[in-house]
Amino acid sequence: MKTEKPGTAFWGLPVMLAIAIVGVVNPASAAPLDTTGVGPGANAIVVHAQDVNTGQVIVESVTTAQDGWLLIRLDKNSAPGDVIGFASVHRGTNSNARVDIQLTDSHGNDDITPMLWATLVPDPDALIPFASPGPTITQLASAAMVAFGSTAASQMSTSGGKSSSGAANANKIAVRAQGTDTGQVIVDSLTAAQNGWLLIRKDKNGAPGDMIGFAPVHRGVNTSVRVDIQLADFFGDDNITPTLWATLMPDPNALTPFAVPDSTILQEASAATAAFSSTAAGATAPAVVTTTSRVATTSRISSSSSAASANRITVRAQDTSSGQVVVDSATCGQVGWLLIRNDANGAPGNVLGFAPVHQGLNANITVDIKIVGRNGNDDVTPTLWATLVPDPNALNPFAMPDITVQQEGSLAMVPFSTR
Repeated sequence: MKTEKPGTAFWGLPVMLAIAIVGVVNPASAAPLDTTGVGPGANAIVVHAQDVNTGQVIVESVTTAQDGWLLIRLDKNSAPGDVIGFASVHRGTNSNARVDIQLTDSHGNDDITPMLWATLVPDPDALIPFASPGPTITQLASAAMVAFGSTAASQMSTSGGKSSSGAANANKIAVRAQGTDTGQVIVDSLTAAQNGWLLIRKDKNGAPGDMIGFAPVHRGVNTSVRVDIQLADFFGDDNITPTLWATLMPDPNALTPFAVPDSTILQEASAATAAFSSTAAGATAPAVVTTTSRVATTSRISSSSSAASANRITVRAQDTSSGQVVVDSATCGQVGWLLIRNDANGAPGNVLGFAPVHQGLNANITVDIKIVGRNGNDDVTPTLWATLVPDPNALNPFAMPDITVQQEGSLAMVPFSTR
């Protein structure tokens, strides 16, 4: 599938209407009434009228007969118009789907109409990493569509925090002292006057220094923002200073898929900064060593496997029909990949899905998997395998485990059953 980024050809393309509108919210109404749009067969959308000034739309449920895209569109003469946000959805029921949307257009003008549209478009490649709905996809007939009322405040409110600094009333960061040995920093709240980047930086003589992690943020209030950080530099030396800095950098393109903060952005003046204390263990605490078992896990009890004391996987038997696997925890002695594989005669087989993992403890890892192969056959075996593979580049933006990485020896592996 040819994919294209938003901001290129597909923004502003009209939609081909083929499904009757079942429920339409009056644009003048802000009543939070549930609205359902149902297409043929198992396709349905449930969404309520809501305030979208957070930069997100929450869709209660999307039920689809196949993988595809949930598109949020502006209203154009009581019909779906330009796409302002999208999220991939898997076959079956997707609950509480969150879709980031563009609140302003490229000129900075308000981009929200009093009524918005949620539409469902099928695409067998929607769950492929880094895929986005190109012009061909957005012009397809919708499998389901529904209108809902929206409100968006013109000014964002600010909220207090434990440690904050602002360059303007609408820009504020609240962050607490924390341990960073998990490879993540959690910022309690960030209020931004516009879309941009939350950067985590090392300390350099009492001021923000080199960047060690970043995350995009939308206009308005962002809560519990998790930022992956690099614990070690390219030479393997500790990358964490006793004080770290959270800085907010405006960038109207930050929410564009695959965007990263370039050197120009990094040199801009910060809209807000906040310093916080950090602690990072010099070495990952060793996990309990257990023996690898090649017997399929048939109970709901967690199982684990380790090839070295610092590498461990804990996963339970689970139903994978949702297109996801949840791994309770993965402890890794180095940066790498958590791969979900099908079973090949009692050993790990083809890769069905993957997620990057940082050095240390990773908890509640959700991995999207392909449950149907390209030939349309079921790709999930009664036993699946969770394996850890090392890769120092796994946390780089847009990195993927290439064929060489996939063939590396596993640091840890464990089988689990699918119900």
